[in-house]
Amino acid sequence: MFLNDEGREYLEFSGVSGLNDPADARSFATLDFDGDGWTDLAVVNANAPLLQLFRNRIGDAGESSNGMIALRFVGGNREAAPSERWSARDGFGARVTLEINGRRIVREHIAGAGFAAQNSATMRIGIGPADAVTRLVVRWPSGVVRSLSDVPRGALVVAHEDPDAAPGGEAFAVTLPERSSTFQGGDRPSRQAREAAGSVLALPGLEPGRLTLYTTMATWCAPCLEELPTLAHLRRSLGEANLRIFGIPHDEDETSAELEAWAREHSPTYELLTDLSLDQRAAVSRVTLEALRGEGLPVSIVTDGAGRVLLVRWGPPTVSQLRLLLERTGNTH
Repeated sequence: MFLNDEGREYLEFSGVSGLNDPADARSFATLDFDGDGWTDLAVVNANAPLLQLFRNRIGDAGESSNGMIALRFVGGNREAAPSERWSARDGFGARVTLEINGRRIVREHIAGAGFAAQNSATMRIGIGPADAVTRLVVRWPSGVVRSLSDVPRGALVVAHEDPDAAPGGEAFAVTLPERSSTFQGGDRPSRQAREAAGSVLALPGLEPGRLTLYTTMATWCAPCLEELPTLAHLRRSLGEANLRIFGIPHDEDETSAELEAWAREHSPTYELLTDLSLDQRAAVSRVTLEALRGEGLPVSIVTDGAGRVLLVRWGPPTVSQLRLLLERTGNTH
């Protein structure tokens, strides 16, 4: 195991890394399973333990000011057969060039780098102490070139080879995650999330001594359906004495009848708030944009009994996150 010292040299630290393990390892893949920006390793062994997950804890010391950006790739080919015009859907072979304060970093999106293993499809690139990437260029295997300027540290960039097929009609979709944009461990929220956490939402369902989880949804949203079992698990794990869950319709064009029909069909574990005012809907959108720098579905907003925003994130929170919020607010029952 080698530690990259800003490209000047590599420091060997296998003995203290935890990877110097007696297990008979056969293959590994890289990923960022906890979303903190540091590369973790999943290792498959020929004997017990068959799977080991090594979490990168270098950032736990909190002394690093280094940042990163992450990229995902969506090639333009939407057919099973090869295309003469567009790259494959997964975008393998795309080359990324970052320009940062006069320096250039080049990476290639590949399927894997070892035996019978495929790394995470999300490419992570460290940018040191820089606050932003001056210019990002993606060269697709088809020859298409797309560029983007002033990418903030911590950003997740989804690169679309064919902008016309992208949800927003743009070649790049940029979002800032809930987590800190620096390489630091733990659950420290980003600056935007801390700003949103100072907000107060005056929405139905607030009760003293309970957390309230609001999840945005739409009848056409597939991820909103996929999260229903997780939300049911959250309610069972924490109990109604600690947690209430409500659904906030996102699509203003959907009627109450359509929403009620969806609820009858899928039996969500939450009550749909179909009578929110325009001001209440606007407040939800504002909190989402402040925390996540983008809109999408589903978004979870957790408040205390007074409506103070405690957490904003994509998708449902974990049981551990909610229990920690209960402990911090002193409302565990």
